Amino acid sequence: MKKKFLLGFIISALCLFLVLRNVDFTLLVKSLVTVRYSYLLVTLFFIFVFTFFRALRWKYLLDPLKKIGIGNLFELVMIGYLANNILPARMGEFIRAAILGETEGISKISSFATIVMERIFDVITLLIILVFASQYLPLMQNRYQVPLLAFITFGFLFLLLFLVKYQKEKFFKTFSKVCEPISPKMSHWVQKSANSFIEGLKVL
Repeated sequence: MKKKFLLGFIISALCLFLVLRNVDFTLLVKSLVTVRYSYLLVTLFFIFVFTFFRALRWKYLLDPLKKIGIGNLFELVMIGYLANNILPARMGEFIRAAILGETEGISKISSFATIVMERIFDVITLLIILVFASQYLPLMQNRYQVPLLAFITFGFLFLLLFLVKYQKEKFFKTFSKVCEPISPKMSHWVQKSANSFIEGLKVL
């Protein structure tokens, strides 16, 4: 435990050094004096509300796998946001899936599948808004082709996941015919991983 604490302290200190090494503290103090903290408090309130509802949605996606408390999921969503702000390629999504798998004893791949579902729902919802907005906002008129195309693409992806979930046996049978001649071991590992991923789609 002491080693983990020491490692966390060193990483935190290093990150603070990298963030603050080029900061002009005189300007920083002047900026902090002029901040309207009432706006900051309102912003923080809405961030916590937004995060709570994301954690609540994730809970419903995870319920078919395991009942997990909203408090634990809230913490993991916050950890994911923190990691996304520091690391590239939205690594926070992989990190929260991995931590959830470790702490709750479920497959990390199944956990990640629920996050994939989150992102698909996010994108489809955003694209629906964009398509409707393109009909009513002057700046968006005649610019709905791209969101519409993206909506069709993600809708197809959602349908594909749905079919894989409910046609699992046919999917694995076809997959085996393709992969086994190449490498039986790889085929077995990928099938095992794919099965765990499909388990995470139970919410469908």
